[in-house]
Amino acid sequence: MLSSLLSAHARLKARIHGTRFIIHSRSGRFAMGCLYLTAPCCAGYFVMNWTNGIAKGNLGQDGEILKRTQQAARRGGGRD
Repeated sequence: MLSSLLSAHARLKARIHGTRFIIHSRSGRFAMGCLYLTAPCCAGYFVMNWTNGIAKGNLGQDGEILKRTQQAARRGGGRD
């Protein structure tokens, strides 16, 4: 089963990487350049916002969980 999955994956990769679309028009190349520039930037923005939500859950809205942990550690009652 694993070997058939690996061979199907290899065939899919060869088909995808073997396909080329030649863009002849200048405006088409400009549009693709804009897409290649903006796609990673937009994806990075959304990933950053997603991780900010996780950080707020771990640290508290204004860092109150972190501050509490630091104060407890200064008093010697922190977690090890």
